[in-house]
Amino acid sequence: MNKPIVNFFMFPAGSGGKFLINCISLNNRAVFQDHVLAQKQLIGKFGVNAKTKYIFDNLKTAQGTCKWTDLELGDYQLFGVSNEQYLCTFPEIIKKSFANNTTIQKLINNRIHLNMAMHDWILFEAKLRVWPMARPVIFTNYRSFLEKRKHGVTKDPYLDTYWNNIRGEDWPSTAPTTSQQLSQLPEFIQTDLRSTFNNEIERYLDYGQDFDTLWDQYTDSFPVKYKFNVEYSYANSRNFYEVYLEVCAYLGLPGANQPIVEKYFNTWEKTLNMISQLSAQE
Repeated sequence: MNKPIVNFFMFPAGSGGKFLINCISLNNRAVFQDHVLAQKQLIGKFGVNAKTKYIFDNLKTAQGTCKWTDLELGDYQLFGVSNEQYLCTFPEIIKKSFANNTTIQKLINNRIHLNMAMHDWILFEAKLRVWPMARPVIFTNYRSFLEKRKHGVTKDPYLDTYWNNIRGEDWPSTAPTTSQQLSQLPEFIQTDLRSTFNNEIERYLDYGQDFDTLWDQYTDSFPVKYKFNVEYSYANSRNFYEVYLEVCAYLGLPGANQPIVEKYFNTWEKTLNMISQLSAQE
């Protein structure tokens, strides 16, 4: 039996990872993340034209409903194994389930690429025990994109109430929102927060900066990977196509035609902006 060709896409939720996975799959050597569509591809009934139609039909639906559902594609839809299973059982058990999965085995034997998404390093390491040959694409410089999509820093709605209930007369009127801001408070306030209030304020803080620092450290510690710069790649369709071809080359996949990819990018971006703007108004 051939060894599987597995690609890991590691990205914070909401940073555009599924879009890249779909673009990477716009050829006959990779499948969309759905077992029914994969089966159709194996018998020659779901090629690039059908994939393109599927994408634009689902984007049209998303625009009409103003709801984002990742085009109904995902790891579970393709593999039938939930992320929780990777975390709560032995890798040998998951390997056995894939050995008994006829669709996955046909894809492996036909040298078809299998793409997986993940949002945290614990899951990354768990999946790596099952797929040790995987080639990772790791997202970096994603924060501004997340904030634009309303997935970035969000202030806890209870923070101000908590702060006003505990703060002394000589404390700032505005509460710290991050651990960095907390560390910049006068020492006597930090001492009071620790000794009198048992650091309860930490439950209301945003740890995005700490997350980003650790994400970069973990990324740099992994020896072989492609670092996908979100801010540069998603700035416009031209930048994206340039980076997309680099990712295809890294994974050993053919790139789709530029007009198709750029049209997908522009329609995807328009759809996300529409949904984000409507969500902000609610």
